Amino acid sequence: MANNGGSAVADAMAGTAAGSGAATAAPPGPGPVIEPTPLRRWPLSPSREGRKAVVVHVDPKGFRELKILALDLDRPLQSMMIEAIDDYLERHDRPRCANGLAEPAAE
Repeated sequence: MANNGGSAVADAMAGTAAGSGAATAAPPGPGPVIEPTPLRRWPLSPSREGRKAVVVHVDPKGFRELKILALDLDRPLQSMMIEAIDDYLERHDRPRCANGLAEPAAE
């Protein structure tokens, strides 16, 4: 193929067929709609529906003590943290609602 000073790529980008001067076909219409992939690999546990995560970083010694206390009390750490959040809210005159069950205000 003889090169007449231009390239086939440049001709194609300019809308002509490789140096022939003929216009190329109109660009194709929109392609298929690609659905976005969900961010979760697994379905959300029913116990987490409608809840928000609260993440806190603690010293390893503090974490160890919490785990030991959870074992001593035979309670999951999750329920201990919910109780702690509710107690903190109550101390600041806010409703206890971290467990999803708002308690009526005491009168």
